[in-house]
Amino acid sequence: RAAAAASPLLPARLFDAIAAVAASRAADFNEQELSNLARAFATAGHEAPELLDAIARAARQRLSEFTPQGLATVSWAFAKSAHLAWRGAVPPASAQGGRAQGGDAPSAGPPPLRAALCAELLVEGRAAALNPAELAITLWAFATAGHTGGEPYRCLGEALMPRLFPPRGLEGQAISNAAWALATARHENPRLFSALAQAAAANIDRLGALDLSNLAWAFAWSSQVPVAEHPAFYSRLGPASLVRLSDFDGGSLSNLAWALAVASPSPDVLDAVAAAALSERLAEVHGSTALNVGQLCQVHQYHLWLEERGDVAEALPEALREQARDSFLGMAQLAPSSRMQRLVARELRAVGGVRSVEEEVVVAQGYTVDLLVQHADFGPLAVEVDGPHHFTSEGAPSGATRLKRRQLRALGWTVLSVPHSEWARRPEPARAEWLRQLLASAAPGPPAPPPAPPAACGAASEASALRAVAAAFAQVDGYGVARDAKRRQRESGVYLEGIQYGEVDPSAFAKALGWVSPADGERFVDLGSGTGKAVLTAAALHRFSCATGVELLEPLHAAAQRARAALPPEALRAAEVRLLCGDAFKHPWAEEGGVVFCTLTCLTDEAIAALERGCERLPRGARLIVTTRELKCHCLRLLRREKLPYGKGSLLFLAYERV
Repeated sequence: RAAAAASPLLPARLFDAIAAVAASRAADFNEQELSNLARAFATAGHEAPELLDAIARAARQRLSEFTPQGLATVSWAFAKSAHLAWRGAVPPASAQGGRAQGGDAPSAGPPPLRAALCAELLVEGRAAALNPAELAITLWAFATAGHTGGEPYRCLGEALMPRLFPPRGLEGQAISNAAWALATARHENPRLFSALAQAAAANIDRLGALDLSNLAWAFAWSSQVPVAEHPAFYSRLGPASLVRLSDFDGGSLSNLAWALAVASPSPDVLDAVAAAALSERLAEVHGSTALNVGQLCQVHQYHLWLEERGDVAEALPEALREQARDSFLGMAQLAPSSRMQRLVARELRAVGGVRSVEEEVVVAQGYTVDLLVQHADFGPLAVEVDGPHHFTSEGAPSGATRLKRRQLRALGWTVLSVPHSEWARRPEPARAEWLRQLLASAAPGPPAPPPAPPAACGAASEASALRAVAAAFAQVDGYGVARDAKRRQRESGVYLEGIQYGEVDPSAFAKALGWVSPADGERFVDLGSGTGKAVLTAAALHRFSCATGVELLEPLHAAAQRARAALPPEALRAAEVRLLCGDAFKHPWAEEGGVVFCTLTCLTDEAIAALERGCERLPRGARLIVTTRELKCHCLRLLRREKLPYGKGSLLFLAYERV
């Protein structure tokens, strides 16, 4: 270690001599000596592959003897040395690459040392024993190697969460290291990213230019730090970056610009003065050092963002704009098509009404549209065939994917997505029909309703319908049924997350339905319909072609069927009422729903993420009514929010339109 500290003064042959002797005796060293030796050579930047091979062999046999600090040190040293014992044969994504893939390339699996260290961290108590800085550097080491999979990111993230804040919380570069690592690995954990954003906001004055850039990139790439939920971070990011603007090099500056473009088109993220300063600095850096192709691609998307905002005065110099656009076009033309894309194109050509399907079409703004579909009734349509690298580990679109969709739509394109998960889970015979429905969702929606529509069935008829619904539920004790069902679950050892019963007030729900003005012939779907009160209220008030409720718990489903049987047929205006027992999120609700209702109050984060992903599949013009919390979908426009009576109290209701 002393030699490493004095390395600029020592000849390389001394390191070579130490490496030769130490390699032959590595098996005799204890865990601290092994970790110190690896750290010394990594710190000195001296290549010693045979020594590191020997350390790797010795260490992986005795990892259980290593202290928490020793585990973190070995991880860091091998990652820093870029040795194959850690990285394997797959080159990882760069921390400075705004298009980092986070380990997308196929691999035969992690090399033995990394696999062994991952297994060691999963031993109960091992990850939790690392201090915050050690947790961050270990996350960085695994992500730098392009390590894929949920572990060790899950266990390290869980250990990090309660120790992000003072006293002895993460500080400075460690915050950006952790955020960059989790984003590069495509790890999805909104609560952890939210906590990192809070820690970053509290430490932002102590962060350097590279830290700010990596944080902004990580939050943008992961799409798990929405601007609306984290104003403290985003409101301070611009001013903090301006103070250090001269410290940003080409890579960190283009990363920052790209991240701002992903975050939001709102001026709240970066005001006009800051945007002008950032554009000026980009031109200055490019003039002195020249940005590489990847950085120029980021600059092009930043320029499209300025146009999206209408910031003409803050635009980049013409020469830089043209070079950035040319680089973006060049990269687009190099993009290969996938087997899945060719299969989707083949199926689309067989769909009725489709006149032509072109593959890999480069549009004027430089983006490549996977499939350009010309349809007899509407179009053209940009169909994106989204493979695994377009999503986080749990299936949410990455920041790059969201940005492309948003910018294409801002440029006037109708964008449809064919996610790999949706394609793979459907048998081949069902894919053509699913694509037909997907294209149909792009058809123009129903005309906008007048500003103050009358009640769907008149005031007197509405009152009569609501009385009929109340009478049908007179003998249904939903809370009692739910309480008994939960007791039986617990007695049998079953614990279902996100299951909590609540009842809509029919009169209040009628008001919420009025916000979205259901049209005759539309379909209604209730996700988690309980005893069916919302479904039957909707069916009694509006001429839906079908009103569907999907409930997971059989006792509640049975109660809904009893209420349905008690409701006279003449009280229903819907053509059909369906009450189904099953997992609501496995039902094709997005493909069916013109009006969708879902109570979010007790849903898990995973269930809400699934709902938000499903919203991407809703046809334009469809409406969604939820409770309690806002959804963070770029494809939804908030129509109204208001507290309404619900169950034994009140609840916030929100109505959205798919745009």
